[in-house]
Amino acid sequence: MLTNTIRIIGGKWRGRKLSFPAESSVRPTLDQIRETLFNWLRPIISESRCLDAFTGSGALGIEALSRGANHVTFVDQDTITLTHLRNHLQELNANNCESLRLSMPEGLTQITPPAYDIIFLDPPFNTDLLNKTLAALASSALVKPGTLVYFETAARHEFNLSTQWTLQRHKKTKRISYGLLAFT
Repeated sequence: MLTNTIRIIGGKWRGRKLSFPAESSVRPTLDQIRETLFNWLRPIISESRCLDAFTGSGALGIEALSRGANHVTFVDQDTITLTHLRNHLQELNANNCESLRLSMPEGLTQITPPAYDIIFLDPPFNTDLLNKTLAALASSALVKPGTLVYFETAARHEFNLSTQWTLQRHKKTKRISYGLLAFT
């Protein structure tokens, strides 16, 4: 049964609603946070190459495509999640994207460069996957100087950032910490 929905908040698909399984552990980025994020990205989102790791509902990657991203690679390890995502992308006639079933951060080695302009990282909370994925990205060919990484995690999350990452923007709510990192 499909009962959870996300709404695309900007761009060519603004207002479209997409459903995903109610029983899934997917935790889409809230509308207000997505609005803030895409205000931050407004100067660079058009024609960008994006990676949506831990894609879940696909809200971040689909929003990027809606706002003019040139390409989005969606990555998730859950087959059901990817099936729903692929159906949504087909409904939207989004053909400038790909979806891959991979586990993060190990799966990064299976993604073909060139480097991405923007990477969305919204891993399951209460894990160390954010730190591990940032470390793996820093030593990969998937980032270049200036690549921006959006992160979303539990407000109490402890970062273990290498000197290759610079915090550009950061906000916190009672439950969520989110922001942008730049690769140097």
